[in-house]
Amino acid sequence: MIPRRPAGLLLACCVMALPLRRAGGAAADRPAANPNREILGHLPTGATISFVKQDGQWGIDIGGGHTIHIRQRQPARLELGESGFPTAPQEVASGYNLVRVAAGAAIATTDIPRGAGVSFHLEDRWSIKGGALWVHRHLRVTGNAEGGFGSAVLFSTTPEIGWSDVQFLAPSKLYGDPSFDGPTAPGSALHDAAKRFSMREMALTAPLFALHFPQGQSITVLNPSPKGETTTQEAAASSDTVMIDARYDFGALGAHAEQSGIVFGYWLPGTVDD
Repeated sequence: MIPRRPAGLLLACCVMALPLRRAGGAAADRPAANPNREILGHLPTGATISFVKQDGQWGIDIGGGHTIHIRQRQPARLELGESGFPTAPQEVASGYNLVRVAAGAAIATTDIPRGAGVSFHLEDRWSIKGGALWVHRHLRVTGNAEGGFGSAVLFSTTPEIGWSDVQFLAPSKLYGDPSFDGPTAPGSALHDAAKRFSMREMALTAPLFALHFPQGQSITVLNPSPKGETTTQEAAASSDTVMIDARYDFGALGAHAEQSGIVFGYWLPGTVDD
């Protein structure tokens, strides 16, 4: 589902590199067993990637070492649009119902019922490869209803990090200072003032979006296997046209400011704010 710029139904592998600096000391000690915490592993920076259970559902927490603390209490995120789109798309978020960690990988699942016999079954496979965090999402729908949907993998910094504290990089579109970008460019000062950047991955020379923090740490979100399929109708549509098509197979990357911190990640279809 996509208000304006759309995409497909499967989030292919998304990589998040956390950050580029290495910690100087030994990796953090593994904490004692905790029934509300499952540890996936550690990054070269010393950061620990954990699944944390709160109020009966599992979220993700990444911190320690020389890494910016980031988290996501509700990793299963959908955007739903009704037939005819009389109202704005509805955002739905949930934690995982089940997390299984084994052999250096985690399988996290949840079911999101939407009434009238329709249910979304989401399965995320998380792993650490090459010093980066990888996720592959599979989203299956049972039942039948009119409308459309999208899905997102998003993380948030902690609230003390403000929008002006971060420099953003999107190849060919944004290199920290947006002052010299055209007013309608996706990396323009207008988007910066609105505290929201969102860019279709096929509009970038490389499908990645990076954040650089004041202490020198950085986080990069990357789709290593972009596809980019769309339709001639979508490509020619005006930016405020809402379209749905199973052939859309492109995502978008970006960041925006919320009270919880700076929210960033990857979503598909690739709806963007023009």
